[in-house]
Amino acid sequence: MRVTFFGLLLCVSSFSSSAQVEEWNVIESHGKCVELSAMSEKATEFINAKSPNDLVNNYIASGYAAQMVDLRLIILADYPNMTKEEIGTLPPSGKSYLIEVDGQYIWMLIDKPYCKLILR
Repeated sequence: MRVTFFGLLLCVSSFSSSAQVEEWNVIESHGKCVELSAMSEKATEFINAKSPNDLVNNYIASGYAAQMVDLRLIILADYPNMTKEEIGTLPPSGKSYLIEVDGQYIWMLIDKPYCKLILR
């Protein structure tokens, strides 16, 4: 699963963020960016979730062991020989997360502008 997301993330070009309200998307397995609000049909934990932290807290409230892990840190740890150019294609820390529930990564959340760049 990590290799697939790594391949997607290498497609991201440089992006400068501006001060804005973050809008989070989920990247589904078939490569589609879906807004968090639209995901409530797939899992009730998405109801009222506006951020990765909200989603994790909803899973915890439902009795699951859940955490979010910064995707950039996972990729940098798994691929220590990345070039500066490759590292530059990754979203900055805090802009993409893997959501781990009961020991398995089940969702990838990414700040909306980066999702659009990855899947263009």
